[in-house]
Amino acid sequence: MVSYYTYSLSSKKMRSSQRGIIGIFGIILAIIATPLLIISLKNQDFVFLSILLWFIGVLILLWWFKREKSLNLKFAMGIIFTGQIVMFVFGESYIDDNNNFIFNKYILFSSFLIGFGLLYFLIKSRKRFAIRQYFSSEIKGQILKKQNYKCAGCKKFLSVYDFDHIDNDRSNNDYNNCQALCPICHALKTRKMKKNFNK
Repeated sequence: MVSYYTYSLSSKKMRSSQRGIIGIFGIILAIIATPLLIISLKNQDFVFLSILLWFIGVLILLWWFKREKSLNLKFAMGIIFTGQIVMFVFGESYIDDNNNFIFNKYILFSSFLIGFGLLYFLIKSRKRFAIRQYFSSEIKGQILKKQNYKCAGCKKFLSVYDFDHIDNDRSNNDYNNCQALCPICHALKTRKMKKNFNK
């Protein structure tokens, strides 16, 4: 039973890792296809091949977006992909007077989008790696009185209680981020959070 659970957990992580690789492949394909599409439409060469490459990249990204659970990662990848669409719409600005594609300009803007997307994801995900901080005795007492010594989840009177960070940011010890839960509700919340993270 334990070995089966371990296998299931590792399989979920593997599937999540595979989804991430597929998503990265899709965004790389879109980044490569964008300048090819701009050039091919301008010169009327290899138009079908460029459109097909772009279409495959978009399909891969749509497949990834449908299955990915992390909203922060979705938003970060969305920033990068939206940038590719913007660059395609304003493709004329990447063509010089001699009808040559300005790769330096494109690479610079793409690098900026990738850096911005990664920075957003890292900032938003910092709470997963934050060092746990504990609520002060004063805040704990105020929360218990505010909740009338009842669990914030099941609303039953508390004989044993845990103090939980509502937004799951263990370093955020603000009064409004604290709630008192019975051990069962606290365990259920933690289990749900870990389940969503591992998907």
